Amino acid sequence: MSVWRKGRQLNALLEYKKTLVNCQVSKINKRLSEIQSLLEEKIFERKAIIDEINSLTPTGVLHRSDIYQKIRRQGVLLSKQQLIYHQINELEEDKEKNELNVQVFLHTRNVLEKKNHKFRSYFRHRYIDFRIRSENNIESELHETISYGREKY
Repeated sequence: MSVWRKGRQLNALLEYKKTLVNCQVSKINKRLSEIQSLLEEKIFERKAIIDEINSLTPTGVLHRSDIYQKIRRQGVLLSKQQLIYHQINELEEDKEKNELNVQVFLHTRNVLEKKNHKFRSYFRHRYIDFRIRSENNIESELHETISYGREKY
């Protein structure tokens, strides 16, 4: 009977590992949604900066001080735009890394499910065989008791 107990313990262990993997997948999916919202925000900021840079492009005849002021403002915006490009690249790399982790965890979960299924089916067949043998032994004992009487017992 210790085999059945160990089989149930193994089954419980595999279920526990599968639960841990599912928790990790949900955490990573939550992180991916946060990254996606940050990416959308940064892309919106980048578009706003591009529009502002285009609006600062001098057209027509302006005073020299206005032209220099707009050029300085464009320089500030370009450095801010470069920073946002860098942040977008970091977020995209983080997103790719998390997506890869999700794939790894999903593969691990599938492997655990396969192992769990194999062990459950194996132990189910062993248990059915055990029950059949037990019932056959009981029948044999009953036949012996009926055939030979209770004198031996």
